Amino acid sequence: ATVVSADAEFNRWVLQAEGRGLFAGSCPTSIAEIMGRQSMLALVGDAHREMRSIAVAFLGGGTSGGLRRRSRFFATVERQAAKVLNSWNDRVCHGSVGAAASFSAHKEAKNCNGEAFDKHGGGNGRGEAAEQGVRHLHAGNGITASRAKILSLIGQKLDERIKQKLQENKLLKEAEKAAEEEEEGGGDLLDLVLKHQNLTREQILDLVLSMLFAGHETSSAAIALAIYFLQDVHMMCEEKKMRKQNINLKEEHTRIAKIKEERGEKQLNWDDYKQMQFTHCVIAETLRLGNIVKFLHRRAIKNVQYKGYDIPCGWELVPIISAEHLDPSIYDDPQSYNPWRWQVSSN
Repeated sequence: ATVVSADAEFNRWVLQAEGRGLFAGSCPTSIAEIMGRQSMLALVGDAHREMRSIAVAFLGGGTSGGLRRRSRFFATVERQAAKVLNSWNDRVCHGSVGAAASFSAHKEAKNCNGEAFDKHGGGNGRGEAAEQGVRHLHAGNGITASRAKILSLIGQKLDERIKQKLQENKLLKEAEKAAEEEEEGGGDLLDLVLKHQNLTREQILDLVLSMLFAGHETSSAAIALAIYFLQDVHMMCEEKKMRKQNINLKEEHTRIAKIKEERGEKQLNWDDYKQMQFTHCVIAETLRLGNIVKFLHRRAIKNVQYKGYDIPCGWELVPIISAEHLDPSIYDDPQSYNPWRWQVSSN
């Protein structure tokens, strides 16, 4: 039997109970076969937190290494975005109304994300690791074949890194040089993961694979939805003559670009990102209404009681986490896309 919950309080309780021996991850077999049984999607509790901390450390933290990795990642994302936008010039037909070539925002976002994730995730920088795996799956070659295709690409790179470290005798001196390497902030995600010598080969592959595959799909979907939603809100602002009363996305980025030009700076950096306050509102509202990840999979591993209700051992749980995002008691007019709501409330 399966318990499907849209109750925010119960869903939070289920997630907080992870690691206490009440619930275990129960993602569909197909997902586990694609991402791996040691991926963040399949793990719960302390195991999930450990893998997540490694992933967050890649671009997070206040260390000089984290700052350097962020700087390189920002530069890559900016180059890829510019590359995708510039490619549209050849597809625009000037001089005739309605003759402009159409395109898929979701596909274009994948083109941008694929190479950025692949380059910094340990691939060859051309987006092959995630894109070829997805293409392999869509071609009808099956889940197992798709996973094998991606793992072969990542595994080859992993073997190269391990071989290189052995040749340079770095594995024996890892502890001595850890502080120095962190200071330098060198390497990509795969290099960072290899510093955790307690991880097995399966854990390393599944972690990198899940970030390449899941990040490739979810980020591109979020970008496509943002474009779709922003078109609607632009029309709404025009109709209600709100544009002069509210800052919009274009105004914010134009202001930041002007400041950078005055300073003689070109590439985006972390400080620029922190100044994009309305952009953060747009991101938050896109994630709220878009609900890229709508629910989770859990299974009771013992008999559980919650407020007088019994959940027998072995029952499946599906917490619908998107329900809270569309709750009218939390958000005014929750079905409407309104990024300004995040400016007036911190809830």
